[in-house]
Amino acid sequence: MNAKIKQRYPLTHYVNCYAHQLNLIMSQAASANAQVRVFFGDLKDIPRFFNNSRQRVEVMNRIVRKKFSKEQQLKGILIFEEQM
Repeated sequence: MNAKIKQRYPLTHYVNCYAHQLNLIMSQAASANAQVRVFFGDLKDIPRFFNNSRQRVEVMNRIVRKKFSKEQQLKGILIFEEQM
């Protein structure tokens, strides 16, 4: 990719994306452990569980509103949006 960018824009300076590299390293490390693979597999299913049911989303929103202050919700600590 660097070569393609340099070819089109010769004065640019390439900067590695360390977040991407870290993500690749963490993904590779996590995939080596069966328990971690299962954990992240299950974790991915949580949004699907809620998004497949308006009633579940409403229950989760009620719990979040009770448990967390408006300030915490707005800071992004726990915000559940209805996407249905």
